[in-house]
Amino acid sequence: MFIIDVLKFFHISVEVPPSYGLYHIICWVILVGLIVATVLLRKKISDKALWIILISVWGVMVLGEVYRELVHSVDYDDNTLVYNWAYFPFQFCSTPLYVLPCAVFIKHEKTRQFFYDFLATYALFAGLIVMIIPGDVFCDIGLINVQTMLHHGGMVAVAVLLYATNKVKFSVFTVLRATAVFAAMLAIAMIMNATIPQEGFNMFYIDWVEGCHLPIIGEFDELVPYPVFLLIYTLGFVVCATVMHSIAFGADCLRKVFTKEKSKN
Repeated sequence: MFIIDVLKFFHISVEVPPSYGLYHIICWVILVGLIVATVLLRKKISDKALWIILISVWGVMVLGEVYRELVHSVDYDDNTLVYNWAYFPFQFCSTPLYVLPCAVFIKHEKTRQFFYDFLATYALFAGLIVMIIPGDVFCDIGLINVQTMLHHGGMVAVAVLLYATNKVKFSVFTVLRATAVFAAMLAIAMIMNATIPQEGFNMFYIDWVEGCHLPIIGEFDELVPYPVFLLIYTLGFVVCATVMHSIAFGADCLRKVFTKEKSKN
């Protein structure tokens, strides 16, 4: 099995990195460096350069996800490869895998804007929350730890890039357009949960049988009827996306104030 031999070759066991340990801090330093560089060079980033960056980030995410899927589907003891449906890539953090190509390849400007707005709000929240609170995303497989930081850090970096290049405007309509994309993906997740009866298959963690295991919001799954939980789940993410957009607006205001102060000195 060539694939299994390749996976064994790249299977480097490590101690599980602790939150805010050396590895986590290095990832943060790199991400902050990218954010600062993006803001400083924002006026020099052309539409063509933006296209190249976005397609490159998407390519890295896809390759990383393929590796992740294979790693979680292989049994090294039996040398067998059986797909693990619990890791199917249609979770909230997986959305850039599908949204990024839409933002890159769709020619219609108004339609493309929906996907830009989603990446700058909902995807920003998904990436940032994992960067701040890694939880159990770190494991004892070295390349998986690299993959998860590249993926989630990339989500934050892409959002900053879109704001910095003025592809996303500070408006209530930004959140509304982004919410339309989120609602569509939420509906797809519900359809998938209802039509693919595989153990552990729980897209967006909203399957009424598997239940929700996400922090905080998962508590409501056991306390209220499923329709009420789904409403709380949806509104919760809308609020989080709105908060992300508000923080980005605040950061931009501070940048403008700092720039004016600096120019006077």
